[in-house]
Amino acid sequence: MADKIHIATEGANTPCQDRVAILERDGASVIALVDGAGGTGNGRAAADFVIDALAGETPEASQRVNPLYWRDALARIDRSLHRAGHGQSTCIVIALAPEKIVGASVGDSQAWLILPDTFVALTENQRRKPLLGDGAATPVGFELNRRPGTLLVASDGLFNYVGHTRILDIARESPPECAPERLINAARLRSGALNDDIAIALGNL
Repeated sequence: MADKIHIATEGANTPCQDRVAILERDGASVIALVDGAGGTGNGRAAADFVIDALAGETPEASQRVNPLYWRDALARIDRSLHRAGHGQSTCIVIALAPEKIVGASVGDSQAWLILPDTFVALTENQRRKPLLGDGAATPVGFELNRRPGTLLVASDGLFNYVGHTRILDIARESPPECAPERLINAARLRSGALNDDIAIALGNL
């Protein structure tokens, strides 16, 4: 049975250039989170392109739990997006298997596995630039043995404006169905506005 992953997005401006999607593959969850780069002129189109491309990936079961598959998939998407000229984007893709968490990423979005007294940054070795769509992006794969905890995947609109301790407290103390919205609210200015678009996926494993 697929893991229950809760998602939320909100834009600092309209339209929001961050996207998150949960792709079901043979009863398993694949999380795709992207942050279209507004400075490249077409962030929303880039984000949509990457999500659509990942939705079109149909890995076999053995490929789905191999981080090299997802690394190579992002490299293919980088070249395709570059040829299409639809801008640039960050990306994290994560496949949840019964015994492992695997995936690949590029950019400055982050994925954490939050444990009772610490957290593991799955994306700590990723390359921030070049982004997908540059044509020379270098996605980095990751793999972790699965253990009970809370998986948090989010764009930099969260991590740049909410401290790590606050993020961990909200993720640990909130019901998972409420946590994404509470995290977004923690990033708000006093006016209620956001500094940046935010996309979040969160679920208990």
